[in-house]
Amino acid sequence: IDFQSNYYAKMNKISFGSHFYSNNQKVLFDSGSTYSYVPSFFFNHLKQIVQQECKCRLIHFQDTWCFPREIKHFPPLIFSFSGHPMEIQSSSYIYVGGGGLKCIEVVKDRPPLTIGMNFMRSLHIGFSPNEIQWTNLK
Repeated sequence: IDFQSNYYAKMNKISFGSHFYSNNQKVLFDSGSTYSYVPSFFFNHLKQIVQQECKCRLIHFQDTWCFPREIKHFPPLIFSFSGHPMEIQSSSYIYVGGGGLKCIEVVKDRPPLTIGMNFMRSLHIGFSPNEIQWTNLK
């Protein structure tokens, strides 16, 4: 994908399971950010889906939401850039927090939408001054 400027690329869509959002906006690729940042509407929807999947109430813990139960399968988050899918596996957006809780490892409402290092764990990724390339890991 060609960068529009300063490590930004235009994203067309975000998918999570059978849910998707058309979202023509710039996304920052930032290997210096530990976490990834998403808009509140998407974070809140992700939180609802996690709650439905675990059939439990989420617990607020250190600026994120956690759940006590094991969920066998979370779908990947899929970001689409001009028809090129970027699959972010659940191991990159769910982590084990305090007391064995599983937690959502994204931050809401810190513009711009940012692909940080936690999401990059799902990818073989390469940067050049004008381009980014990736291969999805399974």
